Amino acid sequence: MFLILFIYFSISSYGSTNVYAASSPCEYYQELTSDLGCHKDNYLIKFAYYYCKRFEKKEYKFSAHGQRFLQNTRVCLIKKMDDAIHDFWLNDIVSSENTCNKIAAIGYASHIPCYLENRFCALSRSDRRRITLTLGREILNRNVYRVRRAIYRQCGLQL
Repeated sequence: MFLILFIYFSISSYGSTNVYAASSPCEYYQELTSDLGCHKDNYLIKFAYYYCKRFEKKEYKFSAHGQRFLQNTRVCLIKKMDDAIHDFWLNDIVSSENTCNKIAAIGYASHIPCYLENRFCALSRSDRRRITLTLGREILNRNVYRVRRAIYRQCGLQL
C-alpha cells in the first residue's frame, strides 16, 4: 500500500496541472486538455477521461485484486501521459495542435506496459470480462483492439 501511495504522490505535475487537487485522478485529463488548448473532442476527453471515470465508477464490481489493478493502472496511465508531456516540453515541441494530435497514440500505447506491469495477466477471467464489459462498444475501436490483442498475447491468453 505504501508503494501505491508513494507512486501516486510521486507523479510529477507539469505546468499548472495538479492531479492531486482534483476530486478524482481522472480530472487530470480534463486539466491537461485545458492546459494544452486541445479541442474537447479529443482522446483525453473522449477516451482517457471517459473511461477513467467509467472504471472508477464500476470498480466496486471487481475483486480485490481487480480493484488494485484498476487503481494502480490508473496511476500508471496518468504518469506515462505526464512523462510524455514533460518530454514534449523538454524537446520544445509543445504546440497545441502537435501535442494534441500525438496524445492519442501515446495514450493507447501506454496501456500495454501499464496493464502488464500491474499484473493484468493474473486477473481472474471474471475481472477480465468486467473490463471488456466496461469498455462496451469501444472494444471494436481499431486502436483498442490492437492494444488488447498485444496485452493478451503477452499474457498467453486468447481474445
